[in-house]
Amino acid sequence: MKQPKPSTSTKRSSVKDPDEAEREKLDEEVTEESQEEAPQVGLEIPSIEMPEDESKLSHDEKAARITQIYLNGVRAIWLPLGLWVTVNVYNSDLEAARSKNPHKDKSFNKIAGSKEMHPDLKGPLLRRYVSAAATWQELGTHDVDTDRTGYSHCREIAKIPTLAGRIAVGNRVVAESLTVKQTIEAVQAEIAKTKKAAKTDADTDLCELARTVIQRLDLDPILLSEDPDLSEMLLDSAQVRTEFNFREQSKIYGKAEKIKKEQIREKSDLEHRLEDLQQSINFLEDLMDTFDGKEEDAETAA
Repeated sequence: MKQPKPSTSTKRSSVKDPDEAEREKLDEEVTEESQEEAPQVGLEIPSIEMPEDESKLSHDEKAARITQIYLNGVRAIWLPLGLWVTVNVYNSDLEAARSKNPHKDKSFNKIAGSKEMHPDLKGPLLRRYVSAAATWQELGTHDVDTDRTGYSHCREIAKIPTLAGRIAVGNRVVAESLTVKQTIEAVQAEIAKTKKAAKTDADTDLCELARTVIQRLDLDPILLSEDPDLSEMLLDSAQVRTEFNFREQSKIYGKAEKIKKEQIREKSDLEHRLEDLQQSINFLEDLMDTFDGKEEDAETAA
């Protein structure tokens, strides 16, 4: 594939980045590419060599270097550019490079805001490139076939909080030739699974008595109130402080508060239904009285 001639000018290049449409139209979460059905696998990504160490450059020099890489206009600009930042700004710390914390690295913010930085890269695009490239490198070190993963795949996979989850979805992208839209769905499913597992792990840290109380509250608070020993203990603040630590007390309180709100809402709905039912009964009784009167009138007339 013929490559455009490199340029070191800081003027806006006429070379179109393959992700130009994203940069102009798409936000962080929803991309135009996510609507495409054609799989982004088997891409002709050129061989990538790890960049040389230029970490001693000043902030402005680093910004100028990033701009130079960007303007070279190679097929997969996100990868060499993102890897360069990973090596020379984050010292090859992939976790730091992938982090979404806007205050994570003052050096990165200074570089991104430098007057030498290309205008296209002063928004979120550079951060996305870095996150995707760090994820691409991480997947490669865990035997995922990164030659078959594109920018959008890596950008989405970077959102998964666990290494095991990122590797699992990366392997699925390759094995199942997932489209970008399918990758987004796989990432969302993996994130949901991770959150559920974290919640389960947190609940197992509770003592057995706290878990029992929460389970009974979930089933029906009345069953809990009808247990004399347990309800007596739960309504005694001194015993509660003895039996449960602060976290367990907070979990039980939170569960009780949630169920109370739900039951108040149900009670209100029930009261409205009872009012409507009584109104209907009153109408039917009046209607029947009216018809009883008409029958008497008819008998008298006869």
